[in-house]
Amino acid sequence: MGNINQLPKYLQIEKYLLSKIESGEYKKGSKLPSERELGEKFGISRMTARNALNELVKSGVAVRKGTAGTLVTGIKKKKNLTQVESFTSYFRNQGFGEISAVVLRRETKEADASVSECLSVELGTVYHRLVRLRLADGQPVAVEESLVNALFLPDFDNYTFVNDSLWEILRRDENSAPVRARTQIEMRYLSKDISQYLGVKTGTPAFVMDNAAFNSHGDIVEWSRTHYPGDNYCFSFESAIF
Repeated sequence: MGNINQLPKYLQIEKYLLSKIESGEYKKGSKLPSERELGEKFGISRMTARNALNELVKSGVAVRKGTAGTLVTGIKKKKNLTQVESFTSYFRNQGFGEISAVVLRRETKEADASVSECLSVELGTVYHRLVRLRLADGQPVAVEESLVNALFLPDFDNYTFVNDSLWEILRRDENSAPVRARTQIEMRYLSKDISQYLGVKTGTPAFVMDNAAFNSHGDIVEWSRTHYPGDNYCFSFESAIF
């Protein structure tokens, strides 16, 4: 990686501001220095300062709010769709410390037509349903609904699922360990209930990820639907070119 001082001046300023955002010095919703303030601090023109701020806006890290100035929207969390990992593992790899949850609902039921299709099981098959508000360092980041074939999680009632990783539990048994996943993502508007849990406005755009996790025998051990606020995430994948 090249020396930051070899970059154009506006990109050097952009990297400087980005480091302050990543460190938490400039938190989500806080105001970044104005073009005039950046000009005075770094001895640059207002055009150079404007270009630096524009880079942050283009990357989704900040937004311009007229007379209010340029406000931090936060670092987007990147998720590589080619990697199969648990929610807990993903956020730990993003640099968060405490990964926890608020359990909104948990129940054990018999599969109806909708659930039997999701889990690819017969009608009446016993399954567990777990709905959680997922937290990273105490902040709400997603609402996740999980359906688990009870055959692969017979000790469901032994866990609180507040600090427990569902996949880490499933991986304790070779027959229930997720080894691959099938994922579908749609953009939707958040309902009133989910918006309230996440602390955002009703109708906020969100990524809705449906994920089926398979064991080594090809059985679906868990199906999940997770709502991620759209302004906090971006998704990526790599593919071969034919």
